[in-house]
Amino acid sequence: MEIANDGVIYASTSGGLLEFNPEKREFDFIQTKEGLVYLDLNCITLDRFGRIWMGGSYPNGYLQVYDRNHGLLRKITHLGIIQIDKIVIEDDVAFAIYRGVTTSEIGILMFELDEDGLPEYKDYFSSFSDEHVITEIRDLDVFNNDLYVTTEFGVYSGDYTQNLKNTSNWTNYYDARSVDLFIANENHYLTSGDSIFYQEGENWNNYNLIL
Repeated sequence: MEIANDGVIYASTSGGLLEFNPEKREFDFIQTKEGLVYLDLNCITLDRFGRIWMGGSYPNGYLQVYDRNHGLLRKITHLGIIQIDKIVIEDDVAFAIYRGVTTSEIGILMFELDEDGLPEYKDYFSSFSDEHVITEIRDLDVFNNDLYVTTEFGVYSGDYTQNLKNTSNWTNYYDARSVDLFIANENHYLTSGDSIFYQEGENWNNYNLIL
């Protein structure tokens, strides 16, 4: 789910984009008659203009960008992927976790944003390590120029202005197999099992939550 600046709530569903107006207490479905080309949605996010980016669920990993006032603005349907799991937008670029037609085909899509802030496909990254074969991407985050990819072998980071098809440009930023979620901002956080950790200098400290 995502909440727009006007308080309207959007949710991805298997039947289209669900819109809920809490002030009017009204639900509405945005579907093909509003211009969508694929309704089984797996994830959504909002850009700085309040437009809704939607990632398709199996078997069509389409990317659609929708504006409530102007309809469907952009669709990217030619990439041959079966699902998009998460979309992250940062300044003039965007990234998405994708799944290919086989279980071993996973990675990160990179899009450049045009003058209207709409995505144009640029590249994909699927090799993060020479040591491990990555078969699971659990999370994706971006901070400044660094991309953080959470896998079953820990968190890998790389500067997206460099050639990220080369594994030498990726660093095993946090080497632990139990990481579920990584949040990159001024203060980095991660979750592992029932624990939450925060970074302090070179160290990671446990919040020691009592449940």
